Amino acid sequence: LANAERIDHVANLIKDRTNPPPNEDGSPSGENPVRPRAVICSAMGKTTNSLLAAGEMALEGRVDIEALRTLHLGTCRKFDIPERTRNDVEKLLDECEDMLNGVRLIQELSPKSLDQLVSYGERCSVRIMAARLNQIGVPA
Repeated sequence: LANAERIDHVANLIKDRTNPPPNEDGSPSGENPVRPRAVICSAMGKTTNSLLAAGEMALEGRVDIEALRTLHLGTCRKFDIPERTRNDVEKLLDECEDMLNGVRLIQELSPKSLDQLVSYGERCSVRIMAARLNQIGVPA
């Protein structure tokens, strides 16, 4: 899910599978609709690599996630995602920044902390994807 365009593409693929389009002559498609129980989302763009780098930077005393904020919140704006979801994404990004400040202060990034750190990418993208699916008529 590199960017907003890819999120939209995948959301529409899911929609097409849940509501197969009619045949060219307008008759119903013989394809059975699929009701996915779960959709697995990767982090957007290079978010995982950026979070890994942010962890290393925090160990060096610097915390900066503005590029991640720009990517995720810009995508929310592009789709005019509901305020509640935007707030959820912002809260996750704030929590991520707080975690990085903790890493900066204690000068430690354990494997468990690293797993938590990189999870923020998927946790943000899944909220954006669910909101986009809801916008295009696919309950998520």
